[in-house]
Amino acid sequence: DDSIADSILYTMGVHGCKDVGDGELAPFSLFVPHNNLVGTLPGELQHLDRLEIFALEHNPDLTGTIPRGLSGMESLRRLALQWCSFTGVVPTWIGKMPSLSFLGLGNNLLEG
Repeated sequence: DDSIADSILYTMGVHGCKDVGDGELAPFSLFVPHNNLVGTLPGELQHLDRLEIFALEHNPDLTGTIPRGLSGMESLRRLALQWCSFTGVVPTWIGKMPSLSFLGLGNNLLEG
């Protein structure tokens, strides 16, 4: 049932999918603030290259550096990583993301 699948995806933080051709759907919004996420962001995020909104704010146990894989998300308009525990230098490629209109990095352990 499509409505059950939609409900499960919504609960997981996927708030919308787009038809990208040949019947393939790709998520355009991943919204998971306040979810008690723990650990580092995996490199596999690079495969979500059609995301427009990526919101992880208020997950204080998310650690590590901002992964380079996010740099390939050319459709990304909103990147919300504030109130986590990311470390390291803010990558220069973030400032070169062509569609980015909102960047939230506050209240992390970032430099630069």
